Amino acid sequence: MADINKIAELIKENYSKNGCMDYAIRSLSDDENYQVGDQCRESYEWDYEDDISTYNTTGETAGGTCGTHITNIWGNEDDEEIAEA
Repeated sequence: MADINKIAELIKENYSKNGCMDYAIRSLSDDENYQVGDQCRESYEWDYEDDISTYNTTGETAGGTCGTHITNIWGNEDDEEIAEA
């Protein structure tokens, strides 16, 4: 597992490069390889009726990337605040 303080440091470093304000952690498929600040490919919706990803049913996508939201960055947070989030 990655060190949370290192993740906070990378988020802070990359904020100034791409101006992204929302950060999340997401598990990756075997064919994905991203760096902090990269935009991930679009996620699939959830088929609640069949309790399975729409990847396996309709193929409907979510219109963006899903992840576990950890923080919004406004540019003045320190690494400790980010790590705590």
